[in-house]
Amino acid sequence: MEGLTIEIIKDEGYSPLLYTEIKGQIPYTLFFYGHYDKQPPMVGWMEGIGATNPKIINGKLYGRGGADDGYSTFSTILGIKALQEQGLPLPRCVMITEGDE
Repeated sequence: MEGLTIEIIKDEGYSPLLYTEIKGQIPYTLFFYGHYDKQPPMVGWMEGIGATNPKIINGKLYGRGGADDGYSTFSTILGIKALQEQGLPLPRCVMITEGDE
């Protein structure tokens, strides 16, 4: 993604936090928050595949959690990418993605 910087922040005893920033052309900041964990994890629906061990099968990604399916991170990235592809100016975009509630 154009203009993207990523930093993984690790503190002992906590899951990693992902800090993502895209420099913008408009003088304000949009802040996005989400998490990548799966709550609660679902097991037993497909052998060897779960919330923390997804697999690509026939071009599709399979992994399962009861909720928190990563929509916030995915939709934020798609929205920013769509604006970039249309050549529209963006504000500075900051996204925090954490691994635990």
